[in-house]
Amino acid sequence: MNKAYDKRRQTITIFITIFLFWLLLSGLYTPFMLLLGIISSLGITLIITKMNIIEQGNSIQNLRIDQLLKYSIWLIREIIVSNLKVCLIIINPSHRVKPEIIEIEALDVSKITNVLYANSITLTPGTLTLDVDKNKMKIHTLDVVFKQSLLTQEMAKKVDVIDGRLNDRS
Repeated sequence: MNKAYDKRRQTITIFITIFLFWLLLSGLYTPFMLLLGIISSLGITLIITKMNIIEQGNSIQNLRIDQLLKYSIWLIREIIVSNLKVCLIIINPSHRVKPEIIEIEALDVSKITNVLYANSITLTPGTLTLDVDKNKMKIHTLDVVFKQSLLTQEMAKKVDVIDGRLNDRS
């Protein structure tokens, strides 16, 4: 297929995704509010396409939706478990917190997958992504438990599977 068609299809996909997300979050379905939703979704879509934020090859179209859904469920579970760990640290006065800044390897995949990984780390209580480089991430961990969790690379492996181009790589 030609590039113009791909670009047009990608722009339409971005608009529809943003508008559906707006509908989901808004909950207001009067004609005026729908018009505002369409206008704001178009504006965001134009900004994204003009700034060339989503490059070909870094598109969400390459993500495997089935794996993304499985990952989302797993991530929610991890967020709950990490919340409980942080609560235990808070209510246990004898526990000495050992915060640390560590560096871990970034994923060798697309930018969008690395962003998903970094944001997942930040979403999980007890960890915070401070910096993302091409091949490394700087993470603040609240305690040793969270550091060990990152070093096992369980989250990295799960995010890696989401990238649809995984099977294309040698």
